[in-house]
Amino acid sequence: MTRRVKGASDMKALRMWTMTVLLGLSAILAGCGVSSSQALAKNNTDVGTHVQGKSPITKQAGTTTHGVKSLNETTINDLGPSPSVTAAEVVSQWKQANVAGGSPGAHMTPTVSASVHHAVNGAQLNTVTFVNATDGWVGGQGVLWHTTDGGAHFSVQYRGLQSIQSIDALNPSDVFAIGSSLHGTATRKIMSTINGGATWHYISVPGSVHRVDFLTAKIGYAIVGNANIGNTRLLRTEDGGQHWTIVHVPSAALEIGFAGPNNGWMYSYAGVLYHTTNSGMTWTTAIADLPSGFDFAQIRVVNSSNVWFLVAGMGGMSQQSYTVFHSTNGNSFTPVLALSTAGAGPAPGGVKHVPVGPGFDPGPMAAIGSSSAVVIGECPACGMGTVSMEATSDGGAHWTKSHTITGVQGIPTFHSLSFPSATDGWLVDGGFAGPSTLLHTTDGGQTWRPVYVTGHATPTEGISFVDATLGYGLGLPGDSGAVLITANSGHTWTQVGNLPLQLQGRDYGNVSPSPISFPTPTDGFVADRDGQVYHTQNGGKSFAEVDLPQVMGGYDTVYFANKNIGFAMSQFYPNRTEVTTNGGVQWKMFSAINLATAQDALAQQNVAPTLHTLIDAEAGNWVGSFGDIAWILGQNGQSYFQTTDGGREWTNYNFAPSQWPSPATMQFVNAKDGWMLSMNDALLHTTDGGKIWKVIG
Repeated sequence: MTRRVKGASDMKALRMWTMTVLLGLSAILAGCGVSSSQALAKNNTDVGTHVQGKSPITKQAGTTTHGVKSLNETTINDLGPSPSVTAAEVVSQWKQANVAGGSPGAHMTPTVSASVHHAVNGAQLNTVTFVNATDGWVGGQGVLWHTTDGGAHFSVQYRGLQSIQSIDALNPSDVFAIGSSLHGTATRKIMSTINGGATWHYISVPGSVHRVDFLTAKIGYAIVGNANIGNTRLLRTEDGGQHWTIVHVPSAALEIGFAGPNNGWMYSYAGVLYHTTNSGMTWTTAIADLPSGFDFAQIRVVNSSNVWFLVAGMGGMSQQSYTVFHSTNGNSFTPVLALSTAGAGPAPGGVKHVPVGPGFDPGPMAAIGSSSAVVIGECPACGMGTVSMEATSDGGAHWTKSHTITGVQGIPTFHSLSFPSATDGWLVDGGFAGPSTLLHTTDGGQTWRPVYVTGHATPTEGISFVDATLGYGLGLPGDSGAVLITANSGHTWTQVGNLPLQLQGRDYGNVSPSPISFPTPTDGFVADRDGQVYHTQNGGKSFAEVDLPQVMGGYDTVYFANKNIGFAMSQFYPNRTEVTTNGGVQWKMFSAINLATAQDALAQQNVAPTLHTLIDAEAGNWVGSFGDIAWILGQNGQSYFQTTDGGREWTNYNFAPSQWPSPATMQFVNAKDGWMLSMNDALLHTTDGGKIWKVIG
């Protein structure tokens, strides 16, 4: 997961606290008679990392700069069956190791230029349009796909230098699309086909195209210019775009929607919705006194008398108000849905006493018929997986809320939604970076399944690799409880099961340090959205709920250092952490750890002295280690440091700013094989220690 997350300061503090706890627990558990080297000797499949954001898998790790509650030294003795060791002995070992570990220095090797190689089919998706249940188009960066069998198969109809931003399909044959240059030039062009996409050609337009609406293969309207500053013109063509004439409007046009060659609506920069019945020769006011200077409006036309109109208002605190209007005569509009928030202020038009719209930010809207419509809402401040939907079948008098669409990264544009019928819908999942997924519903948005236009499934919630080839993943777009397995280093994934219970509405996004942990090829633990921890002993095929005390907010993190020692915790109730030393049979409460204890614990690790120095120098928020291998994020925001010899030599892997994958999870299982799960849910793999990372999927 653009990745929309919680406020930066809140997220940083949360990650810092979590990393401190994870580090201290790893070291304390190791102190319970199992050192990192002993653990590796007993089970060479233990892997891990401490990471920012979502789904880290941790083994031995680093420290942070914010402390929490002090460790109660008597707690270790109460963990249940474990090797014989006292709390005093553990603390003494930490102090001795910290003193002894202060002498070696870190030697930096020359910086290595690291790079990301993107998958051939891994284009970002922007828009989707279906004209019926079978014929549809999906547009993205430099590519346009077409399906004639309801999404079972997609074929590439265009591949080039245009990023497809919107698609206007009249029927299965006549289709128009707006493309913007992948090279960053401001000019946007119209592409068209009259044979279902067998061939495409550019339509010459005097200006950069902002919006297009064709009524027939010949007659159409286009807004050209810069809508952000209100410098636009409305144009009309009657010969398929060979010639254009200027349509005079009362104020600069931002959005248009036409029911026929002569009958249409236009939202202006002045904050007025206008209506014309004579091709724009005259305009009448339909709605006045709306927000001016905002290019956030959608007009969805069903016919000459039935029109849906969404307009956004002010924004603030990652929120934006909006109002949905509906007309049954084409002239007068009635508010039917609205959102007012503390951060964004009142809904546009002074609307009151109507149903509350979904989310805290407007997404795309689809008009399905004279009485049916769908509105998508987002919550940028809530983290990922917080996209929701409301639908009406009675003209807006009543609205039905659907479950939160889990795992969604954000909606790219207002043209990322298409409902050819009240039950059959399509939605583009993905922000402006990272992988995208097309979601499909056949029950009116109650459930969604991913359709992989550009590749195949990869996990969205977390990963846990047992060795260089075998790994487990959690989550798919639209299905956060899907459990996946890979036997080829993550290049292909197969769903093996589902968590037994999902609370669809609970989604804190990419903040859990470790929602999945498999210490052995078949034994694993997962923290689900319902706040429970589940255990599988058959490789994810079935799960049983772990009997843990109820905790406010539920458990969102689970990590097992080996098949016996593990913990479960809640980032939203930091006073409680449950620890087991017998594979989850028994659990005991374990207090959180302060910074000094965590730093002392760090000194016990093989790489402690130089790693500790790097943490201080780089202000590291996360760190991971596996035996003599360790890695830490660089504070320049585009690199990480790695050692493979216990800290004697460190290498700085530096990326170009445009190449930095913003890892949410980073994990190595040996000196060569590593994975990243980015904040945008892109899964990357390296087989050369980190010089080259390849996007999977």
